[in-house]
Formats: sequence, C-alpha cells, structure tokens
Amino acid sequence: MSRRYSRIRQGAILNAALNRYIQHLTDIDRTPNVGGGRDRSPTIELSIEPFGFEIDAGVGIRGTTTQRSRTIMSSAVGTRAITPTAGSAVQRIPGFKPSRAVLFVGTGASTVATSNITGLRYLKYGGENYSHAFGKSTATDAEFDAFSEIRTALIAGGSNRRVSYQAETRKLI
Repeated sequence: MSRRYSRIRQGAILNAALNRYIQHLTDIDRTPNVGGGRDRSPTIELSIEPFGFEIDAGVGIRGTTTQRSRTIMSSAVGTRAITPTAGSAVQRIPGFKPSRAVLFVGTGASTVATSNITGLRYLKYGGENYSHAFGKSTATDAEFDAFSEIRTALIAGGSNRRVSYQAETRKLI
C-alpha cells in the first residue's frame, strides 16, 4: 500500500478518537470508576537528605512510600531513604517532592486491547508498579548517579523489570 496521504489518513483516525474522547468527557450520565482497584498499602514515612539544598545535620526531610514498595525496593535504595527513629527530626517542607525511583515488574506478555473511551487499540502490559522516594547518602552524591545505582540494583533483582525516575522538585512558596 502506498504511503501517499498516510498522514491525512492517520489524522482522520485520530480526529475520530478525539471526538469520542470529547464525548466521553462531556457525558453527564457517566459513572466514575471509583473503588475499582485494590486497597492501598499503608504509607511509611521516610527521612531523606535532599539533593538540591543543604539542611542541618541530623535533620531529614519527609518522604513517603508504601509498605509494599518498601518491601520490594528497600535493599536497592539502602541508606538513601531511612525510616526515622523515635526522637529523630524530620521536617516537612511545603512544595518539596523528593526524587523517586519507579519500578514496573511485568507479568507475562502484553495483550492487544481496545480503549473504551477512544476506540483505539493499544498494547496492555500486565504487572505491578512500585515507587520509592530517595535522597543522597553522602555530601557529594549527584541525583542521577544515585538513581543509576538504584536502577542497576533493581534491574538485577529479577527479569521483566523497567525502572524510571522522577526528579526532585521544590516550589518556592
């Protein structure tokens, strides 16, 4: 088949999908998909030393993860995120989000599915997502170097794994 006019044909397909999406958003009789997932694992508070700014010695910045993620990822994260002990100082800074490593553990092969909203086909991957906050463990740690070490440890932990990264952010209020 000729590639001539292929962008126009693709535009027509995507325009139909866009119209179905707009119809979905404006449908007032639509029932939200609330409560369809599993229960959330308990949240664990962590003490983290941020990459982007200095803090007082002995003080950590608050980060969180779930118990499920802590179980899977704690050995890879190591001392970059510790569970605070009784009496240790943990600050909560408004607008601060620590760096996060996000692990996807795939289960089996992908399947072709059709979107209920747009009608387009896509590959659906079965698996579980985990995310864990982390900070620096030494004064000279660089953010991406720390992530690279965590990523290497997580990939070595099993097959069919993907690891991504969310950078530390701080909004000055």
